[in-house]
Amino acid sequence: MSLFHTILEDITKQLRSVEGNKDDIANVVSTILGVPVSANQLQIKQNTLFISTSPTIKSAIRLKQTALLRELQIYKITTIG
Repeated sequence: MSLFHTILEDITKQLRSVEGNKDDIANVVSTILGVPVSANQLQIKQNTLFISTSPTIKSAIRLKQTALLRELQIYKITTIG
């Protein structure tokens, strides 16, 4: 039971870390794009950032992808999908 509890705590810490970072990531994206992006619009899977937004903003993301990835390296984001 102790091993299960330890594993569960590790998973919980990791999930909290990702959720806490979503606010920071949203702020970085908003600053670079100049358009408000909320944490609810973000999803992170296997070091890839997915942003649910309009096609116009997705075009801006593609134009500024290099700058975004440079700033998001500290959050271990390597690609934007």
